[in-house]
Amino acid sequence: MINLERNPERLAFISHRLQSLGIDFERINAVDGYSFSEEYLDEFRQNSLRPTGWIEGQIGCFLSHRKAWQQIMDGDEEYGVIFEDDLHIADSLGKVISDMTWIPAEADVVRLENTTNWVKLKKVGEVDQRDVCVVENDSWCAGAYILSKKTAAFLVNQEPKLWLPADTYLFAKSLSEVANALNIFQINPVLTCQDKYSEGVIDSNELMNFDSEIEVDQLNAPPKPTLIESIKQTIAPSLGYSRTVFKN
Repeated sequence: MINLERNPERLAFISHRLQSLGIDFERINAVDGYSFSEEYLDEFRQNSLRPTGWIEGQIGCFLSHRKAWQQIMDGDEEYGVIFEDDLHIADSLGKVISDMTWIPAEADVVRLENTTNWVKLKKVGEVDQRDVCVVENDSWCAGAYILSKKTAAFLVNQEPKLWLPADTYLFAKSLSEVANALNIFQINPVLTCQDKYSEGVIDSNELMNFDSEIEVDQLNAPPKPTLIESIKQTIAPSLGYSRTVFKN
């Protein structure tokens, strides 16, 4: 579970929920992108194929996830589960991740949270009365996912020029060479939802209204919708696209 040292309220929130579900976890001390010198930030950006496309929060977020991948790579388990610290979690998550025999053998990563866009999903199985699906297009957000040990090593060993903000790097097949090489799966209805995307999804008195650690601006927003994407919003279901939804 990824958590910045300066965010004890998030740690208390996610710790209480995971413990209430009987889920053991290890805290990963997140990298604070706002603590870096300008010299380091400039060097990081210049090593990337998108040198002007990184803000401090994105850099810290990516390096934090990379720490988690490294830990899975170095561990003994076949799979690891990565959580950010602002998640609302379904009651059955512990049961789902306690026995991972349901994961398709070819899966590199399994998304446990919703994505903010329409996605094309191909159902290949079930777990906890939820669909297990292949994701056939881009998806967004990297708040909760299962990662195989083999895939963790693949992610860690990519050269810096291929690095992108964490969810783009992992899940945006049209933008990331790395994501395009992965077999990405999705559970739907989803088991987790980040607090910032939970309005109207959970009871309003359960919302925490955490501030974003990645500034919401043009640099970290998903690409602006193209004409095709706009059309999808209208006729998406007939094209086989659907929304991911949270269900407790």
